[in-house]
Amino acid sequence: AIPPDNAITVHVTAKKWAWTFEYRQPDGRPIVQGFSEIVVPAGQPVRLMMISQDVLHSFYMPEFRIKHDVLPNRQTFVWFTAPREGVYQVLCTEYCGQAHSNMGARVRVVSQTDFS
Repeated sequence: AIPPDNAITVHVTAKKWAWTFEYRQPDGRPIVQGFSEIVVPAGQPVRLMMISQDVLHSFYMPEFRIKHDVLPNRQTFVWFTAPREGVYQVLCTEYCGQAHSNMGARVRVVSQTDFS
């Protein structure tokens, strides 16, 4: 449950009906913000700090066997290490309203060199 010390932290925000991903500097200032896509390096632990702006959502990455609830007014986290480069799917698995089935994103795993 506890990520390694060298994990990259990505802030995830869920809202009807999209995911946003934000990379931050150590002082909390945003570096890059992405809409519906997260880019991570292969072989590097990644910690996802997640919160919802509206209702209960559930962050699901089937290829990495990760499923974690994302709650309003409460930060949750989960971590993973992507073993190889590729593009993988992110879904919301908690019914969150009319356009729930459109709430998808993708994880693009790149080499360490391409990530830097």
